[in-house]
Amino acid sequence: GYSGHGKLSSDMFALDLGGEDIPVDEEHPEGGKTPMSWSQPQVKGKGPGPRFDHCTTLFPTNGKEYYVLSGGQDNVEMKRDIHYMDVETLTWAEETGMSPQIYDMDLCNHFCGAIESVPNYKVFMTFGKTGLLEYSNAVQVMDVGNMFWEVPKVEGEEKPTAREDTAIAYDSNTCRLFFYGGWANRWLNDLWALNVSPIIGPPYACSHCFPLIGPVFGDTLLTIKGIQFRSAGKIEVRFGHGKNCLIAEGEFVDKNTITCKTPNFELNGAVEADVKVSIAGEGWTVNKVSFNYFANTSAKNSVAFGPGLQRTKGLYGVEMPFLILARDTVNVKRSSGGDTFLVKIKHTNDPKNLYDTSTYRIVDNDDGMYEVYYQ
Repeated sequence: GYSGHGKLSSDMFALDLGGEDIPVDEEHPEGGKTPMSWSQPQVKGKGPGPRFDHCTTLFPTNGKEYYVLSGGQDNVEMKRDIHYMDVETLTWAEETGMSPQIYDMDLCNHFCGAIESVPNYKVFMTFGKTGLLEYSNAVQVMDVGNMFWEVPKVEGEEKPTAREDTAIAYDSNTCRLFFYGGWANRWLNDLWALNVSPIIGPPYACSHCFPLIGPVFGDTLLTIKGIQFRSAGKIEVRFGHGKNCLIAEGEFVDKNTITCKTPNFELNGAVEADVKVSIAGEGWTVNKVSFNYFANTSAKNSVAFGPGLQRTKGLYGVEMPFLILARDTVNVKRSSGGDTFLVKIKHTNDPKNLYDTSTYRIVDNDDGMYEVYYQ
């Protein structure tokens, strides 16, 4: 912080909010509550240098809780560095081999706040001073699971004026960040709200689904895995591709599992669909989970080729190979397997005399190609 006359500090203090029960004993005959108290923890590692106008927040990840310090300025320059401290060990993360990603611009008097999301907290960075009489209204978000900053698409015809020193509060019921006032070479008296529900999502999340593929006519039993699912009201599963989407009714199995039947996707074709879940009318999950629709294999569009189909004599007891290339109803090569082929082997001199079908085998390469061997 800044204490006047050009003096900067880099010390850290902790305020214990107290409020814990004091047991009744001789020293405390009436019990009571512990009072609030200040302490100065001894932090290990170099950490950030002296500065002011920086911003801090806290978030948990991988079983640990981190204190985050970003940006700020000193008497010489503005800062763009970010530092993480392990709250349990009071150690700056740089000392443990962790390499925080540097922010992409100098920033001070800004907002940096962590918001609970499933499965990982999201850290929002916005507004602030970027230079002499220069300010920002950009929004960047970091998923603490990968610790990388991203720039989300922000919609709206109007955007708030770039500024510093704005007051910010988060409403968890509506998933909105409220911004009031600030300084942009004049004092501002406006109020803005940013809906972050598409990033934060509901208090549950999808992790993956299986099977990964199914026919466009639907009716595939899909199992969706995730965390913190609950049996509360209507469960909907959204299958979306671009601006097109279809909704299927989901069924709660347990807190980690939901099932549904895939809807008919023939109007959209053989495409990859994003799978999202909504429980009791809450927002859709935000994690990337996909299901791939495929068009049915067409026999007339598929082709077979290879040595085993040439007009040459094979050797007795030696396997003769050929390939089958499966194509779908719109003549596109299949990208998955699962088809069933029947191979009939006949005498060339007597087509009615069939060989034992046990003398051939098919290898499914799971990419639309099938290897066939007979002898």
